[in-house]
Amino acid sequence: MRCLLMTLALLAAGCLTLYSSPAPVLVHSVFFTLRDPGDAPALERACRERLGGTPGMVAFAVGPRAEEFDRPVNDTEFHVSLQVWFEDREAFDDYLVSPPHVALIEEFGERFEGVRVFDAWASTERR
Repeated sequence: MRCLLMTLALLAAGCLTLYSSPAPVLVHSVFFTLRDPGDAPALERACRERLGGTPGMVAFAVGPRAEEFDRPVNDTEFHVSLQVWFEDREAFDDYLVSPPHVALIEEFGERFEGVRVFDAWASTERR
């Protein structure tokens, strides 16, 4: 498990440094709480297989909550985190109605106890 978390952390760090743009990108952050936490690996796999590589997507990461972080400020009420960066609003809007995104929601919708979505414009720079 530690190896997986380390890999995800390195992947996320790579996403932050591989893409640089003078224009802000739309960061779409989704946090899934599942009725059965045992469904988390299937949801992660489905996100990777179906959502990665969507046109206009500049970064993609999905993984489990890092349970070892339990400070008072940590939100621990989710099982899977999905982070997707889009080059612009049009790419994001296209993603929302794309067949892979719609199919994922249809397949897993009944398994969600809750879904929290945070969208933000973020500037990036290569360091």
